[in-house]
Amino acid sequence: MSNHQDPIPRVLLPLKPGSVRAEGWLRHQMQLQAEGLTGHTGEVFADVGPDSAWLGGSGEAWERGPYYVRGLVTLAWVLGDEVLQTEAMKWLDWTLGSQRDDGSFGPAQLNPVDWWPRMPMLHALQFYHDATGDGRVVPFLTTYFRFQYAHIAQNPLFQWATARAADNVMTVLWLYDKVKEPWLLDLARTLLEQSIDWVPVYRAQSFDQDYWTVHGVNVAEGLRNPAMRYRMGGNPDYLAGLDEGLRNLQAAHWQPEGLYSGDEYLAGMDPTRGTETCTVVEMILSCQVLLETTGNPRYADMLEKLVFNALPALFKPDLRAHQYYQTPNQVQCVVGEYEWYTKHDTLDENTFGVGVGYGCCISNLHMGWPFAAHGLWMRTPAGALAAVTYAPSHLSTQVNGQRIQIHQATDYPFDAAVSMLIDLDDRAAFGLMLRIPAWCDAPVVAVNGERLDAQPGAFLTIEREWSDGDVVEMHFPMSVALASWPRDAVSVERGPLVYALKIGEDWTQNHDYGAGFYRWEVRPTTPWNYALVLNPDRPERAFAFDKAASLPDQPWDGEEAPVWLTAEARRVPGWVVEQNVARNLPQSPVEEGNAPEPVTLIPYGAAKLRISVFPWRKT
Repeated sequence: MSNHQDPIPRVLLPLKPGSVRAEGWLRHQMQLQAEGLTGHTGEVFADVGPDSAWLGGSGEAWERGPYYVRGLVTLAWVLGDEVLQTEAMKWLDWTLGSQRDDGSFGPAQLNPVDWWPRMPMLHALQFYHDATGDGRVVPFLTTYFRFQYAHIAQNPLFQWATARAADNVMTVLWLYDKVKEPWLLDLARTLLEQSIDWVPVYRAQSFDQDYWTVHGVNVAEGLRNPAMRYRMGGNPDYLAGLDEGLRNLQAAHWQPEGLYSGDEYLAGMDPTRGTETCTVVEMILSCQVLLETTGNPRYADMLEKLVFNALPALFKPDLRAHQYYQTPNQVQCVVGEYEWYTKHDTLDENTFGVGVGYGCCISNLHMGWPFAAHGLWMRTPAGALAAVTYAPSHLSTQVNGQRIQIHQATDYPFDAAVSMLIDLDDRAAFGLMLRIPAWCDAPVVAVNGERLDAQPGAFLTIEREWSDGDVVEMHFPMSVALASWPRDAVSVERGPLVYALKIGEDWTQNHDYGAGFYRWEVRPTTPWNYALVLNPDRPERAFAFDKAASLPDQPWDGEEAPVWLTAEARRVPGWVVEQNVARNLPQSPVEEGNAPEPVTLIPYGAAKLRISVFPWRKT
C-alpha cells in the first residue's frame, strides 16, 4: 500500500528554459560551443554519430548518447539555436518512438533493466518538455516508470545506478508534480532504498568504502542523493550529513578551482592531481539541485566558483577541444605518462582534443555552459525572482500573469558592478532576491539610488511594487585574498576568480580527427617555477590589479585575459618537471631562489598552462 506523503517542496524552482537569455561573453561561450564541440561532435566521435544505437543504429548503446542528448537539448533551447534544436529532435523523436509495449525504451541492444544509461535521457526529456510542452513526454515517462515500478524489485539497481539513482528520482518527482499518482512516490522510495546512502559515505573521513564511492563523478552525482532523501521524508539529518560530507571533502581532496580532485578516483590535494571534466559539469548540476532543495546561498557560491574557474579551464579557447583531466598546476599538456589513478591506452588525458581519455566526457560536457546560463535566475513557489549569480543576460518571465523583464548589464565576474533595469507593462508587486556573494565584505545595493542593507553570504530580498524603469545597482568590491594549501602553499583569489601564473603557450597538433578538429599538446615557452614574494603579515599587498579597457568576446583566452594581477616572484631552480608534472611543490617559505622579477597572474579559466598553487618566499 502506498504511503502517500507529498515530497518536501523545493525552496527555489527553475524557470522555463529560454526565460534567461545570456548576452555578452556568456552567450559567446555557448555560440562557440554550438559552432564547435556540440555542433560537430557526431562528425568526429562515432559514439554519438549517425550510427548511435540511440538513433536506431548498431553503434554505442549505453550512456554516451543520453549524455550527449542531455547537453544538446539544454544548449539548443537555452541558446535558442534552431539548428541544434533540429539535431536534438532526431534523438528525441527516436527515443520517444522507441517505447515498447511493456513500457521500456531505448536501443534493442540495451538491457531493458539496465537503469543507469536511461537516467540522463530522462533528464533530457524533462528539460525538453519544460521548454516546449510536447504532449508526448508525460505519457511516455508515465508508461516507462510503470515498467520500472513493476520490475525494480526483481531487477534492482546495480553498479553505476546505485551511485546515481538520485537522477532517476528527480524525474520521478518532476512527473509526480504533474500527474499526482501516489505509486510514483513508492517508486522514488524504492529507488532511494536500493541506492547508496551517501551521507554515511560523506561522513567517513577517508572516503574509501568501495569503488563506487571514490569515483569522482559518482561523488558529484551522489551529492544529489541526500537532497532527494530529504525531500522524500523531511529528515534534516540528510542535509546536515551533506554539509559534513562537503567539509570532509574540502579537508581531504579540495583544490583551488572550487572542486575536489578525481583522476578518476579521489586523489588528495596535490595540485598535480587531475579532475575529470564529467565531474565539473555534474558538480554544476548538483549545486543547482542543492540550491533548489535548500535555498542555501552557499551552493550558489560554490556554483559560481566552478562556472568561472573549472568550467572554462577545460576548453581550448575556441571550444573545439577539451581536456579529460585538468590540474591546478599544469605546466605542460602532452601525450605521456602521468600519475593518474585511471590511465588510458592513448595517454592523452591531459591534452586538448575530442574524446581524449574515455568518451564519457566529450559526451557529457555539453550541459556545462547552458546549465550555468539557465540557472542565473530561479524563482520561489510564491513567485519571487531570485538572482542566483550574475552575468550579462536578459530575463523574460511572468509573475502573477504579468510580463516581467529584467536586463542585467555587467562584466561580472571580471568587474564588480551589476546593474538591473526593470521593464514592465504596468506597476507590479513581486519579490526580488539578490544573492550577495560570501566573499564580498562590503557589498553595496541600491534601488533607484536608495541604498539597502546587504549581508555577505545571504539573499537580500526586496519586496516592493516595482515600476517600469526601476534600476537596481550592485557593487561587489573585489579584494585579493589568499587561500592556504598543503606545504604552506597559497592560491590567489580576487572576488569569484582564482588567479594563476600566466605561462607562454605553444600549441601543436598531434592528431587530426577530421572536419577541422585536432588533438593539441601545449608546452610552455616561459618559466613557470616561481615562488611568490610575500610579506606574511599582509600578503595581499604584494599584488597590483589591472584590467583591459574593454571586455573581449572570449575572456577565457590567456592572450586576451581582461583582468590580471602583477606581483614579484623568484624562480626556484630545484622545482622541475618530473613525469610531465611540476612535481614536489616546495615547502614554504622557500629559502632558495633567483633574483626577484615581475610576474603576471590571469584568471584560472584563461590559463591553459598555469601554476595556481604557489610556494612563497618572505620579502
